[in-house]
Amino acid sequence: MFKKVLAVWLLTLGLLGLSVLPDAVNSKVYAEAQTQTVSVNTLTNAAAMVIRQRTGVPIESDSLTINYLGNPTELTVPAGNLELAVTLPYGVRYNGPTTAVVTVSVDGKVCDAATLKYDVKLYQQVVVAARAIAKGEVLGTDNLRLERLDVGRLTTGYYSDINDISGLISRRALKPGTAFNRYLIEKPIVVNRNSAVTIIARSGGVEVTAFGKALQDGYEGQIIRVQNVNSQKYMAAKVTGPGTVEITI
Repeated sequence: MFKKVLAVWLLTLGLLGLSVLPDAVNSKVYAEAQTQTVSVNTLTNAAAMVIRQRTGVPIESDSLTINYLGNPTELTVPAGNLELAVTLPYGVRYNGPTTAVVTVSVDGKVCDAATLKYDVKLYQQVVVAARAIAKGEVLGTDNLRLERLDVGRLTTGYYSDINDISGLISRRALKPGTAFNRYLIEKPIVVNRNSAVTIIARSGGVEVTAFGKALQDGYEGQIIRVQNVNSQKYMAAKVTGPGTVEITI
């Protein structure tokens, strides 16, 4: 009985020019026409491009690697003029994941956003110990070399030019391959404690010298305490070279 009623109902709809299935299909097509998909490649490539721009490394350079971490999904947004805006809320990080937020707008209205994380590595030529170096050893071309390293793994203050530390001394014994940073080097001592020094006093265009004694070790440019041998006065003076200090009157 039910089948007979259903057949009659469908026949009636047909005679009236009405339809069920075609309308359902048309509704689906209409819904699809009102949306668009932002692909995974579009999202990840947009973020990677901004990361590279922020680092300033040319695209043709192989010193920078940018690898996506995770499994992103595509976004479905309304149809219209699509715009992507990428922000790096914590900047580019070489010692941890770099976060990029891709905001999707359609016709000027924000519709969705994706948070992506990247492993960013920067490789540079870094000054390292060419051999074992003793504490207090003077640094130069004979015990230094350049090596390509991942700088994200290095302590802040590494050097990329041998000339920057040539002539300085090592603060401690180092193994071959150790990357230099500002904590591993120091200027050589050119004035020793209790040694005789020449004190130069300048006032305008007048220069006066006196004999003195250093009360501290000092490297060039360092301020140390000295004593004028003649007057027995104590004063602060700037080390200007081996055995020489200067004060300003």
